[in-house]
Amino acid sequence: MRKLNCQSETWFYFEQDINVELLDTAKESNTIVCLGNNSAKIFLAVKLLQELASEVRKCRGKRSLFLLDAQNVEIMSSHIKNLTDLSVRQYDKIENVTDFTSDQWEKEILEHEVLVMTSDICMLCMHSGNLALKDINLLAIDDCRLALKQSSLRQLFREYSTLTEENRPRILGLTTTILCQNFDPARLEAEFEYMEKLLFCNVDTSSDIVMVLRYCSKPNEKLLVCNNSVPCTLSERIVMYIKNAKTFLEDHRYDPFEIYEEEFHEELQEVPDPKLEPNCIFDEFLDILYTLGPWCADRAAFALLIKIENLKVKTPYERHYLLLCMVSTVMVNVRALCDQEFETLSDNESIYAYSTPRILRLLQVLRTFKPDTVKKQTDVGTSPAHTTPSNTTVSSLTEPSETSAHSDKTITCTIISNNCDNSENLDSKYVNNSTEQCTIIDNTVTEINTDISTSVTIADSPVINTNSICDTITDSVTTTTTTTALPATATTAVRPWKGRTARGHRKGGPNVRRPNYFTEPDSLCAVVFVEKRFTAKILYYLINELCHCHEDFSFLSVQYTVEKIADPTSDNREAEIEHRKQEEVLKKFRMHECNLLIATSVLEEGIDVPKCNLVIRFDQPSTYNSYVQCKGRAKMPEAYYILLSEQDNLSSLIRQLAQYKEIEKMLLKKCKNREPTEVEEREADLYTGFIQPYSPSNSPTAATVNVATAVALVNKYCAKLPSDTFTRLTPLWSMQNKLVDGTLLYICSIRLPINSPLKQTITGAQMPNRVLARRVAALQVCKLLHQIGELDDNLLPVGKESFRAFEEDWNNFPLEESDELLTKNNLEPRPGTTKRRQYYYKKVADTLTDCRPLASVPVFLYLITMTLTCPLPEEQNTRGRKIYPPEDSAQGFGILTLKQIPKICPFPIFTRSGEVQVGLELALSKIIMTSEQLEKIMEFLNYIFTNVLRLQKYLMLFDPNASENSYFIVPTYTNDNGVTDIDWNFLNEIYENRDLSPHTVPEAERKDFKFKAEMYQDAVVMPWYRNQDQPQYFYVAEICNHLNPKSSFPGIDYKTFEEYYYKKYDIQIQNLEQPLLDVDHTSARLNFLTPRYVNRKGVALPTSSEETKRAKRENLEQKQILVPELCTVHPFPASLWRKAVCLPCILYRINALLLADQIRKQVAEELALGQVDLPANFHWPPLNFGWSLSDVLKKSKENRPEKITEKRAESPEKERVEPVEIEESPKIIELIEGSDSSEEKKPSLDEEDEKNWMEIGTWSNEMATCDVSVNGESLMEDLPDNITMCGNKNSWNGDKMGTIRYGSPTSWMQSSYFDDYDSDDSTESYSSEPDSSVTSNKSSGLRIEFKSDNVAEAIDVESGNINRALMIMAPDQSILSDCDITEVEVAVEKHVQDYADAVEKNIENIKVNGIIIPIDVDFAIEKKSEEVKQTDEQYKSMIKSSLNLSVINFDCEPLDTIANEHPMQPVLPNAAENDSDFEEINFNFSFDFQPDLNNHPGPSPSVILQALTMSNANDGINLERLETIGDSFLKYAITNYLYSTYDNIHEGKLSHLRSKQVSNLNLYRLGRLKVLGESMIATKFDPHDNWLPPCYYVPKELEQALIDARVPASHWNRADMPSVRDMSKDEICQMVREKGEKLGVIKRADDFVETEYKPVEIFNLESLPCFIPYNLITQHSIPDKSVADCVEALIGAYLIECGPRGALLFMAWLGIRVLPKIEVTAEKAERTTGSLQSTKTEDGYKQVLYGELTCPRSPFLYHCPNPELELEKLLDGYDEFERKIQYRFRDRSYLLQALTHASYSPNTVTDCYQRLEFLGDAVLDYLITRHLYEDPRLHSPGALTDLRSALVNNTIFASLAVRHGFHKYFRHLSPGLHEVVNRFVQIQEENGHSISEEYYLITEDESEEIEDVEVPKALGDVFESVAGAIFLDSGMSLDAVWRVYYRMMRNEIEQFSTSVPKSPIRELLELEPETAKFGKPEKLADGRRVRVTVEVFGKGTFKGIGRNYRIAKCTAAKCALKQLKKRGFLVRKN
Repeated sequence: MRKLNCQSETWFYFEQDINVELLDTAKESNTIVCLGNNSAKIFLAVKLLQELASEVRKCRGKRSLFLLDAQNVEIMSSHIKNLTDLSVRQYDKIENVTDFTSDQWEKEILEHEVLVMTSDICMLCMHSGNLALKDINLLAIDDCRLALKQSSLRQLFREYSTLTEENRPRILGLTTTILCQNFDPARLEAEFEYMEKLLFCNVDTSSDIVMVLRYCSKPNEKLLVCNNSVPCTLSERIVMYIKNAKTFLEDHRYDPFEIYEEEFHEELQEVPDPKLEPNCIFDEFLDILYTLGPWCADRAAFALLIKIENLKVKTPYERHYLLLCMVSTVMVNVRALCDQEFETLSDNESIYAYSTPRILRLLQVLRTFKPDTVKKQTDVGTSPAHTTPSNTTVSSLTEPSETSAHSDKTITCTIISNNCDNSENLDSKYVNNSTEQCTIIDNTVTEINTDISTSVTIADSPVINTNSICDTITDSVTTTTTTTALPATATTAVRPWKGRTARGHRKGGPNVRRPNYFTEPDSLCAVVFVEKRFTAKILYYLINELCHCHEDFSFLSVQYTVEKIADPTSDNREAEIEHRKQEEVLKKFRMHECNLLIATSVLEEGIDVPKCNLVIRFDQPSTYNSYVQCKGRAKMPEAYYILLSEQDNLSSLIRQLAQYKEIEKMLLKKCKNREPTEVEEREADLYTGFIQPYSPSNSPTAATVNVATAVALVNKYCAKLPSDTFTRLTPLWSMQNKLVDGTLLYICSIRLPINSPLKQTITGAQMPNRVLARRVAALQVCKLLHQIGELDDNLLPVGKESFRAFEEDWNNFPLEESDELLTKNNLEPRPGTTKRRQYYYKKVADTLTDCRPLASVPVFLYLITMTLTCPLPEEQNTRGRKIYPPEDSAQGFGILTLKQIPKICPFPIFTRSGEVQVGLELALSKIIMTSEQLEKIMEFLNYIFTNVLRLQKYLMLFDPNASENSYFIVPTYTNDNGVTDIDWNFLNEIYENRDLSPHTVPEAERKDFKFKAEMYQDAVVMPWYRNQDQPQYFYVAEICNHLNPKSSFPGIDYKTFEEYYYKKYDIQIQNLEQPLLDVDHTSARLNFLTPRYVNRKGVALPTSSEETKRAKRENLEQKQILVPELCTVHPFPASLWRKAVCLPCILYRINALLLADQIRKQVAEELALGQVDLPANFHWPPLNFGWSLSDVLKKSKENRPEKITEKRAESPEKERVEPVEIEESPKIIELIEGSDSSEEKKPSLDEEDEKNWMEIGTWSNEMATCDVSVNGESLMEDLPDNITMCGNKNSWNGDKMGTIRYGSPTSWMQSSYFDDYDSDDSTESYSSEPDSSVTSNKSSGLRIEFKSDNVAEAIDVESGNINRALMIMAPDQSILSDCDITEVEVAVEKHVQDYADAVEKNIENIKVNGIIIPIDVDFAIEKKSEEVKQTDEQYKSMIKSSLNLSVINFDCEPLDTIANEHPMQPVLPNAAENDSDFEEINFNFSFDFQPDLNNHPGPSPSVILQALTMSNANDGINLERLETIGDSFLKYAITNYLYSTYDNIHEGKLSHLRSKQVSNLNLYRLGRLKVLGESMIATKFDPHDNWLPPCYYVPKELEQALIDARVPASHWNRADMPSVRDMSKDEICQMVREKGEKLGVIKRADDFVETEYKPVEIFNLESLPCFIPYNLITQHSIPDKSVADCVEALIGAYLIECGPRGALLFMAWLGIRVLPKIEVTAEKAERTTGSLQSTKTEDGYKQVLYGELTCPRSPFLYHCPNPELELEKLLDGYDEFERKIQYRFRDRSYLLQALTHASYSPNTVTDCYQRLEFLGDAVLDYLITRHLYEDPRLHSPGALTDLRSALVNNTIFASLAVRHGFHKYFRHLSPGLHEVVNRFVQIQEENGHSISEEYYLITEDESEEIEDVEVPKALGDVFESVAGAIFLDSGMSLDAVWRVYYRMMRNEIEQFSTSVPKSPIRELLELEPETAKFGKPEKLADGRRVRVTVEVFGKGTFKGIGRNYRIAKCTAAKCALKQLKKRGFLVRKN
């Protein structure tokens, strides 16, 4: 059978946070905890206070007492007040209470539940009899040292000793760390005993360092002894040379005061001693020589040479420069000595010959870990020594031959000192011997890449970067050759190495092929700890060299990391380089790209690294902390922890190790929860084979889990449960002892985290071993987890991706074959995205297809009615023309069709006359036509669209018989009686004159021309003297009786009209008395769907000035004047022509509305939602744009005076739009926004500058701004007094916070206590300030951290500069330093002796138990498993007898027997108040209102059409608003269904299920199945380009030819082709193909594949204008995402029109599972709303209908004894919370669940809030979105989206949660979360609960990289979870939730609705649309954060860092905006 492979630790459970353990201990008994971390103290004190608060809240109950120093009283009081619901009173000055009377004290104590005071005030109060210890339930003492110093506290505890047990308060003692640098471990236990005796407490030493001891993998600890280092001859010569130089320095005299006078005294004092730096360099070098040997000293000399060159460049003093030159010469000579010794040896030989014994011992250990795969190979891949990476720019290096190496040839090479990052990659082998010269100059080198530790191949002119010699190593530099030289003093000798392998890139990186043993389970993962930075670097050089020259070390890939020393405030660039390089090194180590890391103490704790199987201490550990932390890095099973020691130091190291082990025993002894010993572990391992494993099946290949792997599997499962970054969920276990027949047996119980579906406490079988008892219980848990589906059949946790719902349609989303192929192969463009577009045939409504009228068949005549509803106003009527109401004309148009047309809603069009409402009325039915009549009608139809409207395109054919949309357009006439019929007279006239066209009229015919006015009254005229092939049509606007041909012609070229025509056209006008005609062009614009004078927002556009209007009305030059004699009158009257030009948009709109109605009818037929056939008297409401023309004009008139006033009030220097109060004029904002020609007015920069920057508003994480400067001036000085900036100290006395930031283990300073939960160790903070046990309550630790000029990082909330537990403490802080020692002296002496004895015993054990490996013994790897195999049979037989079975057939209790035995009944509240006491809010809109769907018509076609219309259609309607509301309702509906249906599935899986349903891919799939793409309106209506008139068509063959031809429409013109009217289909297709071949976009038919056709004309497809590979007339292109948007918009349409139930049914029709299906059988086939078609069966009619969601069962659990009492206890004090939110819960278990975090394990009666948060998030999103949608202000789609983002985000939810006190009732046990919440609450309190991201984004300096702070997500989650709880408790009432939440959000909703916030990303892209480009996210080394770069071309590059891509991108945008605004680069566009 296949065993489960779990690499997690198997012998223990992942433990709770250490502070939570301490809290559990403190709850059970009096405890003293030793913590140096202020935040941990606060967490412990506050949480213990909350846990014991039930006694306090009782009427006249007990009180809690905190005793602190006076300066800390206020701090602790503020924390308790901010984080609890208890009333707090502080007393910090004794003089303020000395005059208190007993009544006053009684009142104080009665009114306040928590008293915070000093010990003196406490004793004063007790002595006066006003406070007694028996009335205290909790006594917390901040610093237990006070008890040893102050007599008042001693007296207090003497009184405590007299109390009975039940009257004694719980004691919590808080003290600083118990270990300090100079502490005496012999006195440690004595001090523990003394404190315990004095304070009646138990000391608990649990801390993070103790956690390392308890829960590390117990590595094999070895002490390797090596020979003492004996100096060789070379070493002695080097030492002598260095000592001579140091003697020279000592004798060197430098006293500038002897030279310069006193006037320079002050300046000279600042000059440093020139000998300091040289002496430091010599000391560094000697340390390397003594420690590592001459070979490493040679490398150190070369590295120091580079450092010296850098120092020489920087020093401004001559004497310093000269001494550095001397040191440089010394180092060159040292290198010469080494080269002379090494030149006859190979690299390998020289290393072994000239390294210290400690180095050789280290190499022997590393070689032991060489993998077998490497041992069997003689060569691995390509020799790294000869591998030159392609990305490295190097010059060729010619390795000198043996002869040239020994020749006297002088090689001159140039060391280039530069300012780039590549300073330390040059191996010392490149330095020439002392006879060769090198010229050092200053230059600049270009960095090629930033791999940290790769050496550089140097050319004949090597390049050396001297910028930061000791700190950084980069991959490569671009070599540069130069001949410029410095003075001779700068000349040093540098040489290439002889007789050694040329060093290229010295690392096992991607350029060196290595076997992939790095990923093998047993592969090496090692850390070597050294003490000094320089040692780490040189040791790296050594091992890196061996990797390439010695086969045994080829498996190593080495890196090194050291502390950061560059200060970001003074040397930002260097600090950034250090940070980036350390990130890169750690990233490689974590990704196993390197397997050996050399590190200093920087890696001991605080940085997350992989589990290591080898840790080596190269130097002796300096402190106990250092010893333990290094040991804790060896976390792999059977890992090794090795200490190296020379023979002389062995005794001291053994004694030190013995002392450390004794300290471990003492610390672990004082830990309450102690782990089993290794003996118990080993004994438990022996039982494994006797206990049957569990397997899901009997297959031999099935996965199994046994007792050895069960704990690991439980750990793995818990790690997969959803949690935040601050919390690691762990199982809780408890152990009980039981004596059975004289044998002690152990029983283990396990309870999983509360968000696991397995809620019960699982109890294991009785076992003879504690470890075995745990493992057996864990095995039972594994079986139960598999039974309930939490583990799959492979016994792996079922993640959200692999979770399968029990409803199959949640799992399968069948795609079309093409979509499936793209999705499976992950090809671009992906289905469902914007990038992927598809072509759809434009659909014609079924009513208008196949409806061609036939002879002798009854047909229907529908009259197109047109009524002027709003005439064009005078200001818009520029020419002052007469308004022609269309209803005044008796002539009109009608639709003649064979089918009945359903009722459609009236709709507006906007003509020259104004707004016209168009309708369709049935005029005549059952009309019988003859063939002749139909022929005339067809000719009329062709005539009107071809001759009048000129819409026939060359590829369009007219054929009523072949066309799909074959309805006829006929002229109609309405007589005086109102009867409408076809206008046959007009039809006959048109038929007779169908070939009429303008032609030249001879003078003879014109001589008798008589002007008849009646002919021109309502006429369209055509000048016959011009453009006869394409005549121009003009309306006769006015007959100008005051003008005739003799009248003056406007202009100077002609005198009269007669002369004009004669001279220009050679026409002599005959009738010189005829009046002239003032005409207007007939409309070339045929799209009247939207007005030209109003924008899409319904805002009137600016009109022409009065002067312009006057000129157009009076000036002849502005008019078109024609002569009647020279014009032909068109048979179409002008009144009918004006209606004819409206036909395209009317017919287009009718078809669209019919398509919308078709969808409505389809839903009605298939789901009985809506009526298929509407009553005869039913009328749809008109199509509404959200505004009417009359409203727009009225608003325009109202606002015109205000605009004038504003314009006059504007400053002459700058123009701006003043903000308008929305209350006074709700629509002014829209007017101002819309008045811009871009239709979306952007606020000017000046507007934003004048706003209060602290009240910009709140938005989501994507919508925060960090603009803290305006016009280059910092606003920081304008901060309110209650806002403090980050400083550099940390204390509880008000000092500002330091720059330590949380969450970045690779920061330049150590990260603080709150690291992410998955770090291996906690972090440690270092500070130059003294240790302090207090922290400031005013410090604002939340901030943006600037990394460099253009980089910023988003830091999670932190506490700055927090001291860690068990850190080094000052010597004078000993616990007993100031107390009376005589009381404990005897005890101390005893413990000192005991300690000494124990140490001696430990020494003996170390010597005999194999820890020490002597000099002559090589290190070898041991396997623990081999020891187990060698266990004798006698022990195994003992195991059998102890179990009394040969084999235990372990089985678990079936799950159903431990299921909940009680029904889930609501728990009624103990209501203290009536709901009637709460404020009632009345709304005009009800979320719960559901219209009666019986006989409901369904949604209006106009609303459905709105949902089908894309925004780029430029129509008056679009889907965006409906999409927004539909999106939120879709999310709400699916969430509600999932929550109600899957009641035992955690939030992570539910979220994944939801995401699959609401994904654009799924919505696109559903829309595609319902064929929505064909009905959508995707492009702007342009009849000339993309509309097909009735009875016209494009043959399918022609369409395919067009697609194949790939020729744009712009390439078709009349000159290229003949008229297609007389061509056949085949001829047209052939013509299209020939056109494509001519353009070269398709091949000739006779071309073979082998030969490519090369046309004469060569076209690039990209260069072809408007390339559209489809036919615009019949097809449109739609992105997949737009189809998904349309689906959401249709949901919104049904929601608005048919209520929530209607929307849910429509979603069910789409195929979205949001309602349960119910099958019923009825006697009759009657359908109800929401039912499918019934099928007849034997029992009747079977019908499937959609039911209603029912409220899920109560979350109350009955798994603990007396759960009702437990619920009441947990909800103690929550009545006040219900009063605050003004809602009384009927089932209070919902309330508890909503406020319980996953870490709060004491809650055993409900789940945590995660599921409720999942539900509440969707509920609030929908409520807020729907409220904004229903706002009378009718927010635009963009504003609606921005408002939704601004109001539905974590920032505003968390802020509101704090404002309304949610956090005070929030139950959690997560110290990290506690700190984050505490910081956030402090900021909110300080700023009066204003909601602005500015309070959370505090900047320190100018930078172009920032890291953003995110508001604690848990607070926002709780705000949402309470909404979910109210929703369920109220029976799924949305109104109930909104009544509660609108009260809390009202101000923000109104504020943001008035001024819509904008995200920084959007703002930047609007301000820099062409130049701002965001880069791809880059993951940082810590694996938890990403960096995003935005480049603004020509203005800078800016970076942002955050937890995820969204936050990082937003942060980068904020950084860019901040810097660009400050520099004045941003100019807002008008």
